[in-house]
Amino acid sequence: MKNYYYAKQGEDAQGPFSTDALKKLLSDGAIAAEDMVCEEGAEEWRTLASVFPPEKKWKEWMDRKVVVTGIVALLIGCGIGYALHPAGTASGKAGIAKNGIPVELKSEKARELYKKAMKGDPEAQCDLGALYKDGEDVDQSYPKSVMWYKKAAEQNYVRGLKCMAWFHQKGFGVKLDWEKAHEYVLRAAQLGDSEAMYDVAVDYRIGWGADENNEEFIKWATKAADAGNSEAMLNLAECYVIGMSGVSENLDLAEQWARKAQEGGQKDAGKVLDDVQRARDRKVSDAEMQKSLDKLREISNDLKEDRD
Repeated sequence: MKNYYYAKQGEDAQGPFSTDALKKLLSDGAIAAEDMVCEEGAEEWRTLASVFPPEKKWKEWMDRKVVVTGIVALLIGCGIGYALHPAGTASGKAGIAKNGIPVELKSEKARELYKKAMKGDPEAQCDLGALYKDGEDVDQSYPKSVMWYKKAAEQNYVRGLKCMAWFHQKGFGVKLDWEKAHEYVLRAAQLGDSEAMYDVAVDYRIGWGADENNEEFIKWATKAADAGNSEAMLNLAECYVIGMSGVSENLDLAEQWARKAQEGGQKDAGKVLDDVQRARDRKVSDAEMQKSLDKLREISNDLKEDRD
């Protein structure tokens, strides 16, 4: 046997699998002595363990009731797969899943997603992560949700990247880390996702996970708007109508983006269009006032010449 793992309260989260437990499986005929631990199962446990700082021990996790379940290893034998679970619930129950499917998966939908996810399907990994995040058909677990979304993110799957950014923004299942969140969403933006592009723009405008940078804000907001993101369109319109965030006032651009944002369903776009019109009216009024002042100066000069 090699590369098999176990979790025991008060000890590290991974290590040699219990000999007694192995003998029990052998005596039950579940596996044969020559069988080896499947690497996918071991890797899944290592991924779960990596969610937490390395100095954290299993007992500490259980005391905090953070980790509900964790797949230790997927054992293949006699044509039947078994997954062993440490402390299946916070109350300490353990579970064995036949055919490699964890018993915690309570519906056929969840079990089918698990099969696909274990084969590396990033969409299934995200769908399974969503089930764990919301507690749908499984016991709710942010760490397990993170584990599956992270697998998808490692394949540069946009949905996985964006969800990992969200977890780091909230500190759910992982350490709250705005810089890490920015790194994930930037990767999604670079892959062409318009929502991620806008999130990157906001990061640069406010300074979330990145230094405030007006130039980068305008660059990414424009990319997002060009890609059809109506929030980015509205934000750009607001900037151009008064001249802010490193851009000069440009009422034509403000109107252009506001109208596109309105077409995209942004209700506040109408207010920006009103601001554009008021700004134009003010410019006309200022121009007319300037003309009147110029005319008065001309008349004053003429009167002065007549007196002379």
